[in-house]
Formats: sequence, C-alpha cells, structure tokens
Amino acid sequence: MKPSTINPDEMLKSMAAQAVKQHEQVRTSIRDLTLKALQMRDLSLEQINSVVRNIIAGGNIGVGEGRTDTQKTLSDALAGMDDAPLNVVEANKVALQN
Repeated sequence: MKPSTINPDEMLKSMAAQAVKQHEQVRTSIRDLTLKALQMRDLSLEQINSVVRNIIAGGNIGVGEGRTDTQKTLSDALAGMDDAPLNVVEANKVALQN
C-alpha cells in the first residue's frame, strides 16, 4: 500500500480558503495560518513567496465561494498576511537576544 502524499502548497490553499469562508475573524485566521506556514519552512525569499502565493490563491477560492463583502474580506486577509512576517521577525529577534 503506497502512503498518500500531501502537497503542502495545496493544503495551505485549502486551509486559507476555509479560513476565508468560515471565520468572522479573517485577519486573525489568515495571520495565524501564514505564521504557522512560515515557521514550518526555511525563511528564504522563495519560501516566503510560496506561502504568500498559496494563501492568496486559497483566499481567492474562499471568496469565490459565497462571501458577500469581497473587498473587506480580501483586505482583512492581506492585512493578516502582512502581520505574520512581523511576528516571525520579532520572535527571531527575541530568540537571538536570549
């Protein structure tokens, strides 16, 4: 029996779509999802770009599936993605100081 392989990019898109579709706190949900995805990868520019692209793709899927206020939802999602790298940088700064 061949073990199933899960594509982390597809999983990230799916989770972002669900966050946009199901949560009232889109900014917080997307921030937390982006933060976790960044923490699980190398912080190279390529990996950061991959996370951002997949979150945006998932957000677009979620918005396309019935949200009424598309502009606010996408604005909140982008703000959440913007918050996450700052949290990563702050955490790394604290870790380096200790």
